Amino acid sequence: MSDWKPCAACTAPEKCFNSGCLYAGPLPLPPLGGMQDALAEAERQRRARAAAEDQFSDKMWRLTNLYYIIDENGREVHFKPRPMQLKFLEDMWYLNCILKARQHGFTTLITLWILDECVFYPNQNAGIVAHNLDDGSKIFRTKIKHPYERLPEQILAANPATNDRSQELVFANLSQISVSTSTRSGTCQYVLITEFGKIAAKFPEKADEIVTGTFNTVHPGNYLFVESTAEGRFGHFHDLCKRSRDAQRMRRPLTRLDFKFHFYPWWANDEYQLPTEEAKQVPLLRSHIEYFQKLERTLAAALEAGEPWARDWARIGPRFSLERMAWYIKKRELNGADLIKREYPSTPDEAFEASVKGAYFAEQMAEAREKGRVGKVPHAKGISVITWWDLGIRDKTAIWFLQVVGREARFINYFEATDRSMTWFLTTKLPEMAKEHGYHYGPPVGPHDLTVREFTTGVTRWETAKSLGWRFHIAPQMDFEDQLEAARNFIGSAWFDEAYCEKGLEHLENFRKEWNEHIGQYMEKPLHDEHSHGASAFMTGSIMFNQVNSGRARAHQVGQRSFPT
Repeated sequence: MSDWKPCAACTAPEKCFNSGCLYAGPLPLPPLGGMQDALAEAERQRRARAAAEDQFSDKMWRLTNLYYIIDENGREVHFKPRPMQLKFLEDMWYLNCILKARQHGFTTLITLWILDECVFYPNQNAGIVAHNLDDGSKIFRTKIKHPYERLPEQILAANPATNDRSQELVFANLSQISVSTSTRSGTCQYVLITEFGKIAAKFPEKADEIVTGTFNTVHPGNYLFVESTAEGRFGHFHDLCKRSRDAQRMRRPLTRLDFKFHFYPWWANDEYQLPTEEAKQVPLLRSHIEYFQKLERTLAAALEAGEPWARDWARIGPRFSLERMAWYIKKRELNGADLIKREYPSTPDEAFEASVKGAYFAEQMAEAREKGRVGKVPHAKGISVITWWDLGIRDKTAIWFLQVVGREARFINYFEATDRSMTWFLTTKLPEMAKEHGYHYGPPVGPHDLTVREFTTGVTRWETAKSLGWRFHIAPQMDFEDQLEAARNFIGSAWFDEAYCEKGLEHLENFRKEWNEHIGQYMEKPLHDEHSHGASAFMTGSIMFNQVNSGRARAHQVGQRSFPT
């Protein structure tokens, strides 16, 4: 018979659930033999069930205690949210745009968060959109099926799941979660889109479908997560980050249809440090010191401006530790000076500075930005403005505007338009720009197809331009590799106005090889997309530059084509 003493660990007897503690109240009940023991055990079990119900009703407790995952070392471990993941859960909104460094675990966190909703609440529909089929299969196997199958037996028994089809779980409570490469039909309460930057860069049409289709399956008040590393200064993910960050900077209140911007840099992760003894072995070069000093100033300014992503600098700064710097230096050696910006960015702006994979002018454009040749480049009065053209009829026409000042080629503007005739450009648009900016035009440069006769009129576009007072220099037809080489050499010394040439710079940085999904590699031919016209105009002008800007042609200044200003 028990003497009804509380257990050694019991500090609040009326709430104790220790299996060895039979204390059921502030005063012991009189012994009633076996019936007394049975009643006490029933009460203990009732309280244990009530405590379990209280715990299971707490989502954070469930996330922290119920799920098992495969970690980066291939081991099955108990999932515990990291500090950066907890920060995201605190900051989470309905629509979330997440720009991040590598291996912060956001795909795992958000997938478990969504799985938990489906397991514990009925009639929930969730979709996860992966970059490709292989990634989708891995997410389903390791981040959904594995954690679900290792839940406590009583939960599995209460809400069993079936596989109606590959990469989908349908639960007894009528909730379901699936992984695919697109989700368009039906209504979803939760959607996660992983590596959207890669999708937008390699498959722009698929990105269009996700924006118009998948985004719209999430009704106001439900949850959409779009997460990725950056992939160049263009595409839906870049635009989404820019819009949501601009709203954040302006401190604009968000509606349920606005995206909230989240950025998680490498330096905010305390795991990204080398042990002190190892860090001491890493050479710290002058270029490294200059980089970190500049970054420290940038982070201090962002923190002072109240940007949420910089809040951790108050904890880590005002200077980088040797351990953090050494870790970054070794990662930079491994990834390269360009890719480190994408894989482990320090700031949101830096994330998009990395070149796009397969981009033809990646190295040259990165060097131009690093050396300060992309910035404010004003129009020099008294010097003619030369135009480089790529002509389209139903397609896009692209025009670069440059001046040769001394030995410098300065690009001061860029313009493009679709479904406009050459006559419109020569008689309307260019005169308008001349009047607005004070331009006086020198000899334009156009592609070889200017000499092709129009089927309907029998007149070439070169003859049309000549009749309007414009004499084009015609670039010869050359092999694509020769065009690339001419453009690469030219970018190596050119200056660009960042504001007026913004669209043209985007095209140069994102003009790239065509990706073949079936063989998983880039083809040795250019992708024809919205970036190819601006790049073609630049290559056309690069071929002709030395000829047009030497001897008599270089003397064309004010007066070649003048308009009232």
